[in-house]
Amino acid sequence: MVRSSIFRLLMVAFVVMGFCSHIGAVPRGLEKYTQSNPLVVVFDIEFQPFEYRSDKGEPMGYDVELVTMVLKELEVPYKVIMMEKSLAEQAFYAGEVHLMLNTMKERIPGVVYGNFPIASYRVAAAHKSNTPNLVELSQLTSKDTILLKRKDYASYIVNNSGAVEKEQIEYRTLRQGLYGVASGRYPYLISGEQTLRELIKKYDIEGLEVNQLNVPPASIVFMSRDRKLVEQLDNLCTRFEQNSRLTSINNKYFSDKKVSGFKIEIPTPFLLGVLAIVVLIVLCFIISHLVKVQIRSSLQQHIDLNNIIQRAIDMGGSNVVITDLRTMMLSNLYGNHLPQGGMSQKENFARIHPDDRDGMVGMFNQLKQVRDEAMDVKFRWNIGNDEEPEWRTCIGQSIAEYDSKGQMTHLITTITDITDEDRKSWEDKRTSEIFRHLFQMPLTGLALYDSKGTMLEANEALWLMMGGKGISGPSQTCLFDLPCVRGHVDRNNVEEYYICTMDDMTGDGRNDYIDFRLRPIRDNNGELHYIMVTCRNMRNYYQSLRLSRQMEEKVKNASLAMQKLSRELRELLDKSSMTAWRSNFSTRTIILMRDLKLIEKKLTFEEYLDLVEPESKDMALSFIDVGEKSHLPLNGVMKMSNSVYGGNEVRYYSVSSIPDHGSDGKIIGRFGLTRDVNDVMVAREKMYKEKERAEDSSRIKSMFLANMSHEIRTPLNAIVGFCDVLTQVDDPEQREEFLKIIDSNCELLLKLIDDILVISEAESTGLSIKMDEVNFPQEFDIIAASLSLRVTNPMVEFQSTNPYTDLTAVVDTKRIQQLLTNFVTNAVKYTTEGHIRIGYEIKDNGLRLYCEDTGTGIPPEKKDKVFGRFVKLNDYVQGAGLGLSICKSIADKWGGDIGVDSEVGKGSTFWVWLPCQLILNASEAQ
Repeated sequence: MVRSSIFRLLMVAFVVMGFCSHIGAVPRGLEKYTQSNPLVVVFDIEFQPFEYRSDKGEPMGYDVELVTMVLKELEVPYKVIMMEKSLAEQAFYAGEVHLMLNTMKERIPGVVYGNFPIASYRVAAAHKSNTPNLVELSQLTSKDTILLKRKDYASYIVNNSGAVEKEQIEYRTLRQGLYGVASGRYPYLISGEQTLRELIKKYDIEGLEVNQLNVPPASIVFMSRDRKLVEQLDNLCTRFEQNSRLTSINNKYFSDKKVSGFKIEIPTPFLLGVLAIVVLIVLCFIISHLVKVQIRSSLQQHIDLNNIIQRAIDMGGSNVVITDLRTMMLSNLYGNHLPQGGMSQKENFARIHPDDRDGMVGMFNQLKQVRDEAMDVKFRWNIGNDEEPEWRTCIGQSIAEYDSKGQMTHLITTITDITDEDRKSWEDKRTSEIFRHLFQMPLTGLALYDSKGTMLEANEALWLMMGGKGISGPSQTCLFDLPCVRGHVDRNNVEEYYICTMDDMTGDGRNDYIDFRLRPIRDNNGELHYIMVTCRNMRNYYQSLRLSRQMEEKVKNASLAMQKLSRELRELLDKSSMTAWRSNFSTRTIILMRDLKLIEKKLTFEEYLDLVEPESKDMALSFIDVGEKSHLPLNGVMKMSNSVYGGNEVRYYSVSSIPDHGSDGKIIGRFGLTRDVNDVMVAREKMYKEKERAEDSSRIKSMFLANMSHEIRTPLNAIVGFCDVLTQVDDPEQREEFLKIIDSNCELLLKLIDDILVISEAESTGLSIKMDEVNFPQEFDIIAASLSLRVTNPMVEFQSTNPYTDLTAVVDTKRIQQLLTNFVTNAVKYTTEGHIRIGYEIKDNGLRLYCEDTGTGIPPEKKDKVFGRFVKLNDYVQGAGLGLSICKSIADKWGGDIGVDSEVGKGSTFWVWLPCQLILNASEAQ
């Protein structure tokens, strides 16, 4: 039984992205975009560095170059237009453009969103330097007025945060907003971080800072109503990312800013001590800043990657279970959540965690109170046994199904195993805590030595790192005597030195990874005055690096699993020939859908019926009109034009449907599926025809045996009978008459056997045609002479017409003799007076042979049957009815044609035309 709720759940579970299969030519599904009807792409005029208009009015930016490169690779004609963001979205939703790039704020029915993250959008706030950094929206007070850009992702976040009232928001372009903040009229402008930084730099606005807000980043993806287009773009971008074709565009717009080096100059030896301390402080600040930037970037990338992977995992992994409330049995509707064969409600309830059972009972009781509403469920399910339970965390939704009397009959539940996702979320949180802890720790220890290697000063971080001791020993230890320095640095020519070593610096018995750096400080004359040493304990760093690599491996494995799942689901949808449809009785319309959201075509009932073949009209009416069976599920096979699905031929379709109820419980239409079963039905018809042919063959075989038995027995009886009588007859004339009868029956028997052999040859190996070059008039006279002996009735005159005396022909004389013999034999049987004439003529690059008689003739309704096997127009005439059938087999094998012209009571003319090579001499040709 097909149910609307079931298919609603299943279709949601099966929505996946498509697969691009043709590169180098316009892929299938994109042929509709032509030079006269190009693909229209819309970009924002103020979204740097992604999309913007140059000073010359030309479209520029990362998104513009990426889309241009992809569409050129696909060879799809396109047209680019630039609009303000709100106008661009209006044009897209109005259907005036086909493609745009945007952040997915919320899913809109009918719109297909890409899965490839083109870029990351991070929300940030621009403010004056003397204004406090805005990290959380909750920091805003009711007196703060903030600026936003219309239809921006930041605008969506702020309006849905609940932290800001509508009266506090004003909308401006980003340029207007930046000048408004710079002038001090507004405290903050909230938009994309990269866009704000680019525009501040472009308009050279001083005194403004940009800091990132603590809100989830968003991915910029493709948006279109054309699923095939989005699938092609996603997969091609993925391939460009793998072969590094996107690297040049990324580097052009998002290259990292490098920290420039600096050179310390000591003006005089007198100020060396003071400057050394300043340099020490500056170096500490720079190194700490670099470490913070590195850790913040790594942490942000890790969080972004986790968010993207989490979205991809959320797209799949669902099962659908149906519960029959009449039998209290559960079974899999999709997936393999339950064992094969299902289980009872009691067994299922026993597998639910005891702490979650009350919640499941409460959910079921709530379903009884509402109708056509889905309830969220979350429970732990044991896939192990009672002795060794293995709990899996599951979430989903349940919806009830009712019969025509309003009784709850089934419960359909989607179930998604989120155990791995929960575990991964916990690991992500744990990894984030590790990174946060590392970020908060003072990582760099600093020490200052004189030129002889004696320690002068060390910061607190270094003492904590050493556990209160000097570096690898007491503080009086000379720098050049340290194990990590001794033998590597020349006391008399100190150069920069770097090493990562293992040492127990804290005395806890564990070796630490120490990043040790030594830098000489010289004056203007190059004389060494001080040596600065930095140390970092990298133990936690390497531990976090190891954890990060483990996480990367898990992410990689999850990505591979998701790719496999996506590929399998994509192939399933691509190969499926099913289409969903929904009818509305009030508007008398039918809509066709591919994924229950995107409307593919809309037809009126009349347009739909025009596509249905006459023999399927009644069935089509039962699907679209209110009738006696409108409250019942209906199934059937219809024959209709597939132009409704984009074709131009008549095909068979299996149609199933169930009633569609409105909010008041009344039937408002029908919902169902249409599946192309043309190949199955055609194969079925072929099998039926083959069955009939086999039955005909069996019937013909039985008829053949019966006829042969009768026809062979008749001449044999005559031969045996007259041979017995012949010994008892003394009259010579009577003996001569008996001998003629015996000879005639012997000849008839031989002819019958010869026909059987020819039929056998045609059935087994096929008739053979052996062409030889002969003088046809001479051969024809010989054949005519032999056939004249077969006309023994004195009331019948045998005639032959030979119009040529010298005609060379490439023919099979034996087969021609068989043709004329069978024609004459047939004419003798039905002609009692008059004449039998044979002849030939040249016609259409071949020979036309004929046999004309003045016999009984053939009724018009039997002309088409005379060339069949065992066909006899007179059952009292001797013969098996094979002669004319053999003639047709010879004509077919030769590639010729055969027929009869006849009139009842006046006679018949049997003819056969055979293609052959003919050569006439000059006199004959004239």
